[in-house]
Amino acid sequence: MGSILNIEKIKMRYFRKIVAVCMIGAIVGCGGNRRGGVKPFVNSESHGKKINRGGVVGYVEGEKIYFDDLRDQLIEAGGGEIFVEVVLDRLIENELKMKNLEVTDQDIQWERDLMMTGIDGDRHHAARLFEEFQQRRGVGEVRLVNTLKRNAGLRKLVAGSVKLNDATIKERFELLYGQKKVLRMILREELKGIKSVLKRLEDGENFIDLAVQLSEDTPSAERGGLLSAISVQDKSYPLAVRDVAKRIKVGELSGVIALDGKYAVFHCEEILPAKKIDFNSVKAEVEKNVRREIEAMKMQILVKGLIQDAEVMVFDGGVKSGWDYQMKLMKQK
Repeated sequence: MGSILNIEKIKMRYFRKIVAVCMIGAIVGCGGNRRGGVKPFVNSESHGKKINRGGVVGYVEGEKIYFDDLRDQLIEAGGGEIFVEVVLDRLIENELKMKNLEVTDQDIQWERDLMMTGIDGDRHHAARLFEEFQQRRGVGEVRLVNTLKRNAGLRKLVAGSVKLNDATIKERFELLYGQKKVLRMILREELKGIKSVLKRLEDGENFIDLAVQLSEDTPSAERGGLLSAISVQDKSYPLAVRDVAKRIKVGELSGVIALDGKYAVFHCEEILPAKKIDFNSVKAEVEKNVRREIEAMKMQILVKGLIQDAEVMVFDGGVKSGWDYQMKLMKQK
């Protein structure tokens, strides 16, 4: 599990999931910084003959700035990541051709709309938030359109493999609208440490105070051990946590719970009752959301498979180091 910290990360907004899939960063890492290898530009003239320096991109104090003056730094800043995206674009295009599929302008617009609604229901607010994201990540319109086209292609390639049944949709309905429990947690690395915490709790010390002081799960410790409301249907939580949520009553302590080599104590704050919503009235919306999530998962798997199976040769030293770095990150995920 790694700690509840990792669980909380799974609960990020859908916007982050979309961006993670789109920008390849969640799949193969971000910002493939070069680790050396490209010789710096050697200036101006050689044996009386001018070298092609890649065109003028600007001036400073009347002096020309050429593209080659920027080349090494640009590759260092993101060459590996961009190279991965270009490689992936070619691989997706080949897969689409083999399956007689085509990405249309309507498909690209659909991906843009999906991304925006995933960020915020208010389209104007979503556009502002995404503009801020673009500025932080340096994602301009050219790269954005390529990203949307890439997503549309991946979605078409996995669409036929997404199978849903009523049981899956019903399970998600229960997750969204069913009963939830609000728990607090104290996490410790060592069994001896958590037993000491449990003893102090049983002696009447305040759970919130001890969570702030002693819990080694920083995100929840800062909130007095408070976790997001947990449904027993939520399989993103470890089975041990779901079992606690199933049996614990308000005001009770869980006892010591083993969590992937660490140890926790939980306290139940309250029970949030199921919402009185008719399943059939929201079934279509629930099904759509489940489909999008399964598609996103299968798209990520497809990306890894395409890149791992591809024969890729990189000749430029700077791009090669960035590519190798991205491949290393991909293997870690």
